[in-house]
Amino acid sequence: MMILVRRRTLSSLDNDIQALKRDVKKLEQPITSDRLARMAITRRELAPRSVSGPKIARRAITLDKLAPSVVNHITSDVVQLISAGALSAATVASQASDAVGPQGPMGLQGPIGPTGPQGPQGLQGLQGPQGPTGMAGVTGPTGPTGAQGLQGLQGIEGPIGMSGPSGIVDIRFAGSNLPVPFIIIQGSGDATAELILPPITLLANQVVKLDAFANINFIIVQNYSVDSTISRNQGAIVTTDHAVMIQNQDQPFFPQAAVTTFLTWVDNPGPGTYNYSFTITGSANGITDASINSRGLTAMVITVT
Repeated sequence: MMILVRRRTLSSLDNDIQALKRDVKKLEQPITSDRLARMAITRRELAPRSVSGPKIARRAITLDKLAPSVVNHITSDVVQLISAGALSAATVASQASDAVGPQGPMGLQGPIGPTGPQGPQGLQGLQGPQGPTGMAGVTGPTGPTGAQGLQGLQGIEGPIGMSGPSGIVDIRFAGSNLPVPFIIIQGSGDATAELILPPITLLANQVVKLDAFANINFIIVQNYSVDSTISRNQGAIVTTDHAVMIQNQDQPFFPQAAVTTFLTWVDNPGPGTYNYSFTITGSANGITDASINSRGLTAMVITVT
């Protein structure tokens, strides 16, 4: 008996035998119409795969070239395969060409299989075009006040402003309510009182306004005379006032008399420092008593334009 096998090494024969066993096992499964439809072999498919005599002759290995143990092993396996209904490659090819019937109708589509594992992540796509600008966000809260900056340079001095209106710059006053009595000798008497202001300094366009008054009282008097004078620096008389009463010797005496003097003057001596004074001098005849009472001198420094 001659067995045709493929030309392979001895080490691969066991693999071929195992493959034949698996094929036989498949043949033992029930043959259904669905399996036949999927596994149907057409003549067109068998034509290029058919096993012809020349193909077998080129790949045939005679038994005399194999070792006796290998021959026995192959023979035993082949007998078992034949008894199980297996066909040789040549027999299968011959019967297949004769047993294939017309192709049956396509079977129903099977159910969708389970989802396969997720494939690897693809490459990053190209960057899309820039989208439109979004709406402006709500204004945030005001931040804390920053540190104060350095002080800037001093600016250029501005022009001199216009002169202000005329006004009082300074006021000086001297006065007294202490009576100065007349010194009376044999019905005649006199008295003198003087008020002196502190020094006054005048600038350009400044003047000093002087006001003075004095009250003199007489008791039982026939004749009197009261002189009052405002002076500058004790030597220059600025203004004077003279009050007098004269009667004849045979005229009756006045039981009392009162004299009040008023002096007002605006002095403009020019820039400088000045001392102003007010002097009251009184004399009388046929008197019992007399005195220089309240008196005062006021000076106001005024700027004029």
